[in-house]
Amino acid sequence: MADLRTKFCGLGLANPFVVAASPATETLENIIKCAEHGAGAVITKSIGLTSEPRGDNDVRRVRYQPTFGMWMLSTFRREILALEEGLRLVSNASTATSIPIIASVCVSNTDPNEWARVCSALADVGASMVQLDLYYFPRPMHLPEHQRMLAKVIRKVSSNLKVPLMIKLSSDISPDVVAQILDVVPIDAVCYLDSVRLANPISIEDRGMPSYHFVKHAGPCSLAGPWIRPLTMYYTQELSRLVPLPLCACGGLSTSEDAIEALMRGATVISAATGILVNGFGFIQTIVAGIADFLDRRQFHSVDAIRGLACQHGQCIDQSVFLPAVAEIDQDICSQCGDCVRLVFCDAVERGGKIHVRQQACEGCGLCVDICPVGAIRLVAT
Repeated sequence: MADLRTKFCGLGLANPFVVAASPATETLENIIKCAEHGAGAVITKSIGLTSEPRGDNDVRRVRYQPTFGMWMLSTFRREILALEEGLRLVSNASTATSIPIIASVCVSNTDPNEWARVCSALADVGASMVQLDLYYFPRPMHLPEHQRMLAKVIRKVSSNLKVPLMIKLSSDISPDVVAQILDVVPIDAVCYLDSVRLANPISIEDRGMPSYHFVKHAGPCSLAGPWIRPLTMYYTQELSRLVPLPLCACGGLSTSEDAIEALMRGATVISAATGILVNGFGFIQTIVAGIADFLDRRQFHSVDAIRGLACQHGQCIDQSVFLPAVAEIDQDICSQCGDCVRLVFCDAVERGGKIHVRQQACEGCGLCVDICPVGAIRLVAT
């Protein structure tokens, strides 16, 4: 049986699955369930400094599309745990479970002293690691003044922090900007990608009203889920090339195949939330079991054996290298549906009696292979 044990910033994890900061990690009961269902570690719901108690308007509204993602409308007071509540959560969770508890921190301003105070307090009560949640940090992050603000916060936090420090990125912080920041400040790990702030879903049948249930006016929302997966894979590959740090890939990972791909692209651990929120805590076991099954089936002895495999093939920035190929149709399987004939991407497939490929016009793009509903087309080397 393959060894799933993983080292992450010196922390020993039973497997590489880390539950992302979310409603799944905002209570002690939920964190215990994460541990019982096989999580290697958890990242708590973000903790900060909130001066006002939650009001009647501090609630959540959600719209969900299974193949796309989850729009979430909420408030800062609903999403950020008050410091005292967060201290109790981390202290109790670190006692009640044997897995690492990573405390996520989000302060509503850019005062380095406040960020440092929250981070140090959480480390003192048992956090194994601290994550800086930058969701509410001034945007866009490519502006030099915002980068300087972030650098000041990181320097102050890291100056007295007793545990490893990780930052969580959103998609407006590009991999090259991360590399620039890391040139001047100390960070132990990088987590990516956070949900994205964007326009709310609307109902075109209701004159553009927000399509959430029972919402009249909608502020900024966030969108998480499968749609962000390709970006997460891109960040994994780029960060593994640019940043010599442990990586926590998070964002749109919905299957064990997604998790394996992220590991092959260079992630140290993988993280998810939406799958748990929608499917329950058993989602953790499903992903971990899928990774284990793949390793055993392909005779890899450990997670380390697949980590970074995709990077070994390299990435040609200026020139791709193509092997000559053309499409071929198996007439015994072809249903003559015509999906490939209707393609506008190329005109190499045509109907003349039966559907066939004009091989002199085919450059082997492979689109017809992917859209054929019965698997009658394949590419062959020429």
